[in-house]
Amino acid sequence: MRQRASVCDTGRRRLLTLLLTLLLGYLSIHTVNGSPANLGNLSEQFRSLTGGTPFVRTYRLLSRCSDKYVQMKLGDKKRAVDAKGLKNSDYALLKFESHPGGQGMFRIYGEYAQKYLCFSRKGRLIVRSEAEEDTCVFREKVDDNYTMLQSQANSNWYVGFSPKGKKLKGFGIRRRKRQKCFHFTSRVVSQATPRARPKYGPLAREDFPKIPVPKYR
Repeated sequence: MRQRASVCDTGRRRLLTLLLTLLLGYLSIHTVNGSPANLGNLSEQFRSLTGGTPFVRTYRLLSRCSDKYVQMKLGDKKRAVDAKGLKNSDYALLKFESHPGGQGMFRIYGEYAQKYLCFSRKGRLIVRSEAEEDTCVFREKVDDNYTMLQSQANSNWYVGFSPKGKKLKGFGIRRRKRQKCFHFTSRVVSQATPRARPKYGPLAREDFPKIPVPKYR
């Protein structure tokens, strides 16, 4: 009887160990792939940095309101930001760079457009080549397991987009009906290398298919 009891105890321990291993594996997979907690973990790492080499990680941000990705495009700085990006769009590759001041602050850099996401002095989303001012610095807030991007320049300003993917004014979050339009989920991108910028606008000449010209006799 004692031998049977010891065998049962050993079996139970092995089963518990297996279940714990599977649970930890499941949690690790869902932490890396696409949960809103990804950006939260990044903010915690940013909070411990106070200068030196910046910590950088690349994300794609999915807007809860438009159900498409935030992207930064080439062109006019006032129209270069929207939430109409597709899943594999290079315009949707966003680098989150830790701020030298630490405390969870970071900048958002569009790899393809080579611009920073910023607020204007009137609380409108724009892009800039440099990010020296507080209007280009953000903090992360979590609401209902969604990521929110708060401006360091004004705590009442948040990054948001309409159901059609158009940018909203930073203080538009005060309207309750639009609060979900300031929510995002994040997707970590590993070893993202966007294509070279085209020479002639969004599409370079070599991107167009060559159409054979008929020869007339």
